[in-house]
Amino acid sequence: NIRPTNSVTANLNYFMPGKLWGDHAFKIGGYWRDNYARTISVTGGHATARFPTSVSNDCAALAAANPNDVTRWCAANLTRDGDTIYTLANMSAYVQDTLTHGRATFQLGLRYDYNHDKALASSITANPILPEWLPAISSGGVDPSVRFHDFSPRLGVTYDINGNGKTIAHANFARY
Repeated sequence: NIRPTNSVTANLNYFMPGKLWGDHAFKIGGYWRDNYARTISVTGGHATARFPTSVSNDCAALAAANPNDVTRWCAANLTRDGDTIYTLANMSAYVQDTLTHGRATFQLGLRYDYNHDKALASSITANPILPEWLPAISSGGVDPSVRFHDFSPRLGVTYDINGNGKTIAHANFARY
C-alpha cells in the first residue's frame, strides 16, 4: 500500500474575559488534506491449487475414483493482480465559543466538512496462465461527482448546582 497524505492544519485560540455577558474562549480552525492511496495485490504464481484431501494430491487418481463428485477433484483458483488508485480531498473548518457566565458554561460551535473522492486510472496485466480467461484490463478512472458538504452543530451547557464545583448538571447536543 502506498498512502502519502498532504495536509495543512491551522488552529487559533482567543480568550476574551469579562465581555459580552461573560468570559469567552474561542477556538477557530480547520484543515485541508489531499489523500492518495494505491493498493496493489498479487497472488504468487497467479493461482492457488486446492486439493480435496490431505492424504493424496494425485489429481488424476482422485478424479478417476470420483468421476461424479466434483467436490473430490482438485481445483485451481486463477487470479489476476489488482491495482486500485484513488484520491480523497478533505476540508474542514470550525468555530467554537465556550462562554462562562456565573455558574453556567455554554459551548456553542459549528463545524463544516467537505469530502470528495475519485478513482484514478489504472491497468493490470493478464493472468499469464490463462490470459484468455483473465485478460489485461484497464480503467480510465471514475469521478462519481458526489461531494459531501456537512454542517455539524455543537451545543452544550454545564451548570454548577451548588456553586462549589462538586455537583454539576450537563446537557449536550452534537452532530458528527
